[in-house]
Amino acid sequence: MGISEDNIQTVVPDKKQSLSQKMMQAIECLSSRDLQTLIIYITCHGENRNDTKDNFNFRLSETDTVTLKEFEDALGQCKEKLDQLNKVMLFFDCCHPPEEVNIKGIAKANVIQLNACEDYQKAHSTNEGSIFTKFLIQGLKAKAEGSTCGENECTSCKKYWDLRTDYVTVERLLEYINDHIDTRQRPRLLFSGNHDDFKIAFYTGEEVVIEFTVVNSEEKQTIKLKHFKDMEQIETQLYEKFHRNKDDFDIVITSRTFRTDNTTEICSSAEKVVLAWVNRQPIQVSFKPKCKANSTADTGTSTTSTMVLYERRNAAEGKCSIPESGTP
Repeated sequence: MGISEDNIQTVVPDKKQSLSQKMMQAIECLSSRDLQTLIIYITCHGENRNDTKDNFNFRLSETDTVTLKEFEDALGQCKEKLDQLNKVMLFFDCCHPPEEVNIKGIAKANVIQLNACEDYQKAHSTNEGSIFTKFLIQGLKAKAEGSTCGENECTSCKKYWDLRTDYVTVERLLEYINDHIDTRQRPRLLFSGNHDDFKIAFYTGEEVVIEFTVVNSEEKQTIKLKHFKDMEQIETQLYEKFHRNKDDFDIVITSRTFRTDNTTEICSSAEKVVLAWVNRQPIQVSFKPKCKANSTADTGTSTTSTMVLYERRNAAEGKCSIPESGTP
């Protein structure tokens, strides 16, 4: 949170382009932004042949790899275009991660590298995903969610929160992750600066809740951040909070952009909802009636006075007609 959507590049597999090409293009795209801090998080397979730095590869698929040197060169070219860039954070969630990354033009004291494990270890996962990433995220936002790691009376969580200040420091974060991971993998910090002073995030002083308003209505409800894992979680909360039946309605979430050319924008993912909240954009929700094949008459208005919703069947054409909210 707190990062503009324009400054985020996400690289995921597709059939049109190799991941290595997309990864390099993402770095190139960021080099055109006005950035002072660059954060790169990579989760993939890692392989280190002959145990030398020059032989490390980020293995993105069975046939697609990016060598460490290619990665360093791309970051160096990025720095050449970003005079103001003075801090780089690297998170490598992969097996046998590289010992050190050198970026031309960036002092080592300004590069923080957090590896999911030692270079001779594997990074483990469960059915829920990466263990390292789970506790990395938990350490960064647990207070905002108003929750701990999930274990009752966890002494590690208690110690972490008792010692916290207004900022997340990399050393405290590493300690938190290590306290929750078994010895099969030991996350490692590679950083030559002052650990205690290297602040990578700030804490919110209270639990984060995000407000939703029904379109053309004064109905409002809030949802806690812990329910924002994905859109399915968010929609489940919205059905419950606004007392709507998911079998009868589809949900559309939009945010107000305050632009004259496009006043609203559809939030199609949990990330977009959170970004709208970060940017202080009002978030609205519409409950659209689902077309029912066996319906032969108007369903009428909704049981609340928030907005008028209709489902009509055109007898001649056999189609459902669903007008926009507030348009009978």
